[in-house]
Amino acid sequence: ADVRATGKLMQPITDATGGGIWWAGEKAGDVPAIRSVRRGQDAAGANWMGLRRNEQYLVHAVHQAPLMTGPLALLLILGTLALAWWREGR
Repeated sequence: ADVRATGKLMQPITDATGGGIWWAGEKAGDVPAIRSVRRGQDAAGANWMGLRRNEQYLVHAVHQAPLMTGPLALLLILGTLALAWWREGR
């Protein structure tokens, strides 16, 4: 079996879908830029790759919770300052 990395196996799929094949190199310029593309547009260019926006999702609800409340943050800051002051005085 041929175990060399080539694009031959994937080329028919990328041609049919408008995609592309890239090889990551050693230089920063070798990695393609990533862009958001609409459905029906090409998803690849000479030095860029596209991620298709399918817009197929449904948001049922959004719940937001703060990581830390204001009084708890104030207590933490004052406690840290008091600990630093106590430690500095020793």
